[in-house]
Amino acid sequence: MVTEKQDKRRYERRRARVAARLMFHGPDRRKTVTTLDLSAQGARFSNHESVRTDKPVIVQLRLDPHGVPIECKGRVCWSKKMPDSRCHFGVRFVDLNEEEQWRVSEFLGAGQGAMAHA
Repeated sequence: MVTEKQDKRRYERRRARVAARLMFHGPDRRKTVTTLDLSAQGARFSNHESVRTDKPVIVQLRLDPHGVPIECKGRVCWSKKMPDSRCHFGVRFVDLNEEEQWRVSEFLGAGQGAMAHA
């Protein structure tokens, strides 16, 4: 059964652990995290601190440990406190260009989504 939330997605999300750096506005607001899932349009992250919905963020994704990271603007679309006290949250990428979307899609399509390290 397809939910309304899934219908809104143009790109399929796949489980993928990719090293990422998130930079929120304000001092000491950098977070090094790992994606839980990823698409060419956004990602789901997990963190110990709660994250406010609709908050802008700069996202750096390290798809290849030796390559140039992808950097884009993003916006926190949803945030949910989990039973283990962690916070899961989704970020929609705002300005990925076509080449960067292709890089993410190729990464996921090549089966490399299992783990990428910083």
